[in-house]
Amino acid sequence: MQFFAYEEKLLNKFITDSMDSKEQVKLKFGFYIVADIIKKGLVVYILAALLGVFLKVLIVHFSFLFLRQVTYGWHSRTNKGCILGSVFVFVIFPYFLNLVDLSATMVYGSSLIVIASIYLIGPLGTLINPIQDEKKNFYKISF
Repeated sequence: MQFFAYEEKLLNKFITDSMDSKEQVKLKFGFYIVADIIKKGLVVYILAALLGVFLKVLIVHFSFLFLRQVTYGWHSRTNKGCILGSVFVFVIFPYFLNLVDLSATMVYGSSLIVIASIYLIGPLGTLINPIQDEKKNFYKISF
C-alpha cells in the first residue's frame, strides 16, 4: 500500500498509541480502500462533468450499484485497469450514447437483452468468492 504524503498525514491522525500493530494494519488497510475509492470516484466524476454527462454517469453508476448486488462482477488486476475500465463504462460509454439518437424500441429492446443476460449468466463468482449452484439459483429467484 502506497500513500501520498497528505494521506499518510491524515492516517497518522487516526492512529493512537493505544492501538496494537494488528489494529494499525487494519486501520491502514481500511483507510487505503476508502482513499482509493474516493480517488477513483473523483477521476470518473470530474471527467464526466467536463464532458457534460455528470447526471447520466450518476444514473449509470447507481444502476451498476444495484445490479452488482446480484450479479457480482469483474475486477481488474491493477488499479490503472480499474480506473480505465470505470472511465470507459461510466463516462465514455454514456458520453457516446448521448451523441446517438436512440428510439424507445431500441432502448427497451437492449434493456430486455441486458436483463435476460444477467438472469441467464449471472451471478458469477470469483476465485476468492465462488458461488455454489444452489446459492446461484436463490439469487436468480430473488432477481
